[in-house]
Amino acid sequence: MKREDLLIVGYGRFGRLLGSVLRSEFRVSVLDRTPGKVPRPLRRVTPAEIGKFQVVILALPVHRLEPFLRREGNRFKPGAFVADVSALKDAPLRWMARHLPSSVSFAGLHPLFGPDSAGDGLPGHSVVVCRGRSSPGCHRRLIRFLRKIGLNTVETNPATHDKIIASTLFLTQWVGEVLPRGLTAGPLPFETPSVEFLRLVADRAQKDRHHILRDLCRFSPHCAKMLRRLTTRTLITASRLGRNDP
Repeated sequence: MKREDLLIVGYGRFGRLLGSVLRSEFRVSVLDRTPGKVPRPLRRVTPAEIGKFQVVILALPVHRLEPFLRREGNRFKPGAFVADVSALKDAPLRWMARHLPSSVSFAGLHPLFGPDSAGDGLPGHSVVVCRGRSSPGCHRRLIRFLRKIGLNTVETNPATHDKIIASTLFLTQWVGEVLPRGLTAGPLPFETPSVEFLRLVADRAQKDRHHILRDLCRFSPHCAKMLRRLTTRTLITASRLGRNDP
């Protein structure tokens, strides 16, 4: 059976993971603003070729997503299916609805794994699915495909997704950012067992680009609210520790 053509927009760490996984299911091409080679059988394309693809995955940082859609949205093929894989879902789904032609279907996906945690393959990992503009049949085909490649699917709405992300991904990214960099250097001469948990959080978070934390706070009111709570609690705790109360 002839494989469908699929385009990955954004060839960073996660885009490269997608390319390595999906090239057995699709004929994969890559669109990325950074010059350089892509491994065969993948090929690099230009924005002018977007309209050739039936399936497009947007693997862009959140802050680059709407500018790309605003600039290139009219190039998408009528009847195409588009999915973004960013860590937020409310804003990306609104942007796709605003900038993609009405004939284009789309959904929001949030893979709950990354290049490090999925190094041995996708089976057993999970992906959150937020239905956007698509027919029931298109949505069922998406769910079937995700399960076919070994992923557990969790369906929810964008607002609920982003609210949960504020107290999970955003919280761990924030903890990893504020913890001392030296914590990840290795075991100390002595340490309590809880330090290893902190080291794991810091190590995972510090491997991600700083823009992830910034984008979460900038484009999600839930994450911005969580940041205010964390800041307030930090100041209150520091104030209490500075007192001379018995």
